[in-house]
Amino acid sequence: MTEISKLIPIRVLAVLAFAAAACSVEAGNQIPCVEDFSCPNDYPVCVSGKCTAGTSSAKASVAVVGAEGHAATDFLSGTVRVIVSARASSGVQSVALAAGSTNFTASTPAATPPLYAFDVNTTTLTDGDRQLTATLTAGDATTATANGTLHVDNANPVITSFTVAGGTSTTITAGTTTVISASFTGTSATATISDGSGGSVGIATGGSLLVSPDVLTSYSLRVTSRSGVSVQSGTTGQPSNVSVAVVGPASFTGNASVSPSSIQQGQNGSFTFTAPTFGSGMTAVVKDAAGATKGSTTTSGGQITVTIPTTDSSTTELDYTVVISNAATVPDSVSIPLVVHVGVPPNIMTFGTSTTITSGSSAALQATFVGGNGVITPGNIPITSGGTVVVAPTALTTYTLTVTNPTTSVSVSTGSGGQPANVTITVVAQPVINEFSCSTVHVTSGDAIALSIKTTGVAGNAPVTVACTQGSIAGFTIPLVSGNGSSNPNPTAPTVTSTSTCTFTATVQNAASTSVFSRVVVTVEPQPS
Repeated sequence: MTEISKLIPIRVLAVLAFAAAACSVEAGNQIPCVEDFSCPNDYPVCVSGKCTAGTSSAKASVAVVGAEGHAATDFLSGTVRVIVSARASSGVQSVALAAGSTNFTASTPAATPPLYAFDVNTTTLTDGDRQLTATLTAGDATTATANGTLHVDNANPVITSFTVAGGTSTTITAGTTTVISASFTGTSATATISDGSGGSVGIATGGSLLVSPDVLTSYSLRVTSRSGVSVQSGTTGQPSNVSVAVVGPASFTGNASVSPSSIQQGQNGSFTFTAPTFGSGMTAVVKDAAGATKGSTTTSGGQITVTIPTTDSSTTELDYTVVISNAATVPDSVSIPLVVHVGVPPNIMTFGTSTTITSGSSAALQATFVGGNGVITPGNIPITSGGTVVVAPTALTTYTLTVTNPTTSVSVSTGSGGQPANVTITVVAQPVINEFSCSTVHVTSGDAIALSIKTTGVAGNAPVTVACTQGSIAGFTIPLVSGNGSSNPNPTAPTVTSTSTCTFTATVQNAASTSVFSRVVVTVEPQPS
């Protein structure tokens, strides 16, 4: 900027020079100087920055010392106070400072001669290295000039971006971090990020910073050029400040549930999911096995209705997850798995047929079914599909088959809902022939043979077969009324040549087709000759 690096050393040098002028000392080549005028009378010549003995030829001297408080290499902006040193043996009439055609006014307060101060508004100069010219007019009207250089840079740095998590705001879970990023322009510009608490941290353009506040915090970015020109986020024309909100981690008490917790294959309708208890600002989401969201609620303990999906014979369960998330931009979450079991719909294909049995005997019940376990009532008799169970009721009994799916607890029963009919077992008494007789057991060929029968528990009539040792008699049936009956017409004894026999066998049966028989033997004699 000038030949002098700092204003403060110049002032000290001037004091030393004046002190030396007031009191001669043996200090040749020891007193620092800038020019002859800064040396004491005993050592009036400034050589290589040191006062030495000799004769000074200087009548007037002027120098641009530099911008107050700045090094010669500093870039400057705004208005700076430039110091000029000026002396003349005939006295100083005036000192002026200009840059080209621009003249600068003296500073208030003024500097103490031989120093002169000027207010230089660098904004009136073009950015870059600009030459200043100091002009001294001595008391004898002689003049002297000196040049100095200012490095001018009034350009504002530019904040091109200032984001947190890629935006202007974000919400994090307590204890986690997020990224603040910044980009800006400006040669040798520097930047700091502040959180409003008095602290700040530097950041380079294109750089990022991890932050983890405990409470809602706003961050600002200040960018300063090499000459001290600053811009700040949140001000007119600049990107906004960024903010980070903080929420607690996701949590819940109790548990989630789903109703129904089991369904049949092919069942339609909807599930009702009930969320557990959770804190304010959290959300409960129901997701299926593929991770697709099926519904949500922001109400603690709230319900979520989800349509039952299509199921087929290969579906045995449906997997769901209730996810509790907080309001963070990248949510913290906890998951609760729920399983809905899917069962085959029970169905009965066959279940025996109603029948009649004789008291003391048994009947076989057969069944085929799918989708569950079979039980026959009364008696709670288990049966497998395709299997057979034997029952021996003592009275009329109606049997019902119930098939229950163990997964869904859905059941179907015979006798209803389009299922096969119940099976009724009718129990009848044993058939009994109380009496089977002939009016005579000794007849002659050609005689009529009168037979009668008395029965109980019999269904139908009493067929009779006849076996004779000579000749033959055709079989016949005795009609029964209330279990009793007589032959009509009566059979005729066969023609025999010698004494023979005919055996009559009557057979009866009950409604269960259980049969009994009784015999009567009749002796047949030949006709007398």
